[in-house]
Amino acid sequence: MNTVIIIPARFASVRFPGKPLVDIKGKTMIRRVYEKAIQTGMPAYVATDHELIKQEVENFGGKVIMTSVDHKNGTERCNEALNEIENQTGKKFELVVNIQGDEPFIAIENILAVSEILNSGVADIATLVKKINTPALADDANTVKAVFDINGRALYFSRAAIPYLRDKNDPAFTPDYFKHIGIYGYKATVLRKVVHLPEMPLERAEKLEQNRWLESGYAIFIKETGFESPSIDTPDDLQNVLNNFNLI
Repeated sequence: MNTVIIIPARFASVRFPGKPLVDIKGKTMIRRVYEKAIQTGMPAYVATDHELIKQEVENFGGKVIMTSVDHKNGTERCNEALNEIENQTGKKFELVVNIQGDEPFIAIENILAVSEILNSGVADIATLVKKINTPALADDANTVKAVFDINGRALYFSRAAIPYLRDKNDPAFTPDYFKHIGIYGYKATVLRKVVHLPEMPLERAEKLEQNRWLESGYAIFIKETGFESPSIDTPDDLQNVLNNFNLI
């Protein structure tokens, strides 16, 4: 099915203003994300609200769509960008992969894995998880956890450690914990619907948009990956990632 990759890139980050334009060993962050995206062979566009990001993408030869400054999240920005891409190209896309603009270290394998879930036809929305091997991360509220059924369908996303281990004295059982990797894929028809959903109680409690989709009845399917995909929210995050990940 026809798939397009959209990379939302907002300039006005509270904790790291202008981060899509930060230099990472000779290339801007947004350029590194874009170059990873196009290595999949799928068409890719940056969706931004700022002229400087637009100019940077055009300077390195990338495709870019200007979007409203009023979007509340990347999903809304993707939806506007999808409509504009289709208007400009005259082509209809059935599937959309949303890569965060602050993930210059994203594995190409992760992008392809989300595309594979979508192309299977079972999912309204697709995403990834990675098994947590550091116990402290399970209790870290900044690390979003996910639980899912035997078919890979998401049951819930939480900042808490889920599942909760009631019997901590049971030496024969330790549950697996899975970190949510924030890459999404949508059926285009579903993307156009979820942006109009009202805020739901589970989303409001956890401050996690994907719980709005679950609570509204959409099927989110999950695939486990072995590839880490660190996002960069602060200058310290960038330095930590540079110390632990190799750049090509």
